[in-house]
Amino acid sequence: MKLRSLLLLTCMAVVPLLAMFSHKIPRDWRLAVQRLARGEGFSAPRAPSVQPPAAPPSHADQPQLAEPSGLATAAPPPVRTPPEAAAASGMRAAVEDQLAALGAVSIECVPLAGGGMHRCSCRVPADPTGQLQRLFQTSHPDPAVAMKTLLGQVQFWKHRLAARPEAANPLRASHGAREPGPP
Repeated sequence: MKLRSLLLLTCMAVVPLLAMFSHKIPRDWRLAVQRLARGEGFSAPRAPSVQPPAAPPSHADQPQLAEPSGLATAAPPPVRTPPEAAAASGMRAAVEDQLAALGAVSIECVPLAGGGMHRCSCRVPADPTGQLQRLFQTSHPDPAVAMKTLLGQVQFWKHRLAARPEAANPLRASHGAREPGPP
């Protein structure tokens, strides 16, 4: 009986503690436990095999090869030049202005850790006082596309709110005051 009670108390304490603090357990330890559970046995943590991304090859360094007749080769992706980068930042500023016109605040677009992806987010007041805000987020490898997607989400939400009936729309309805209407 004492053994069962001890086991029950242990489970009642250990399981919730693991659930609450599992994000604090180092990744190597979690992987070692997963390997043990699969029956692979215990081994030292493996060194990560992350290689830094290779620099894009320049077209001047590559030898020119004659194309075989009849076969078309895919053109290399365009390399972003400074004028294109300036146009992208101008487009981003235009999208930010459109978001601000829709009432968005805290507009940001930051690269995610690990590179490659950008996360864009903004907040839009969901009530007339501005105390309740709705958060919009999107991510994409291209920050311009992520900003356009964010703008589309906010526009769709505003359109959907405008299509709702007066009583269900908190942005249109004031606090209990109604406009005079037909009797």
